[in-house]
Amino acid sequence: MKAMMSESPEKNALVLILKLKVMHPEIEWAPFEIGDYYQYAELGAPDILVSFGSEDEQLECGLVDAYADMFGKACAPSHWGICEEAAQMIQEFNQIFMAKYPCGNAPRSRVSVGHMASPVTNQ
Repeated sequence: MKAMMSESPEKNALVLILKLKVMHPEIEWAPFEIGDYYQYAELGAPDILVSFGSEDEQLECGLVDAYADMFGKACAPSHWGICEEAAQMIQEFNQIFMAKYPCGNAPRSRVSVGHMASPVTNQ
């Protein structure tokens, strides 16, 4: 996964999506802008995330944490019909932890200004 990080965020997401489609062709996969998910993101989270859809929840895409339900409560990836290996790949890539930061106070949220801002850097 780390070797992939030298490419553009969109390309990195698409590479992972191709792998996930092989593992779970029944699930809708798509690149997704971080948007308000920055509130649950670690500092290294990319601006373009990998999202998945759930037919049961009638969502085409927009879910980015396989270890949290629609309300941010911890759940097993099987809740979404995703295997553990795929869930770990998503979480390693997205670095979004909704259940860990239920108040939206993740590290990236503490250094971002506005919902699409990048982490603060010294220039």
